[in-house]
Amino acid sequence: MNGSLFRGGLALTMACAVWGGLYVVSKAVMAVWPPLPLVWLRFLMSACLMAFASLFFFIQPLTGTVSSHFFLGEVLTARLFAGGLLILVGVCGAVFSLPADQRQGLTPLDRV
Repeated sequence: MNGSLFRGGLALTMACAVWGGLYVVSKAVMAVWPPLPLVWLRFLMSACLMAFASLFFFIQPLTGTVSSHFFLGEVLTARLFAGGLLILVGVCGAVFSLPADQRQGLTPLDRV
């Protein structure tokens, strides 16, 4: 408990230091670069990161189930696999089918 308490306090201290140092770094960088290119750079960096993270979003239940089997000793039953198959069918149905209004080129904002 004592070690985890120390690590938690260290992580909190580091988060506060990064958060507080952000304003100092922002002031120094904005003296050289205008704010608009910085906004676009931040947007581009977050879009690249989210594109990479989205590749692994849908395998999270699979990795959680496999990890729980190996690390926690959970029993993988036929009902679990049936539920996973049902979820997979639902995700595939949502991804590969389009509503009628989207097939005609309308967006949800066009209906308002």
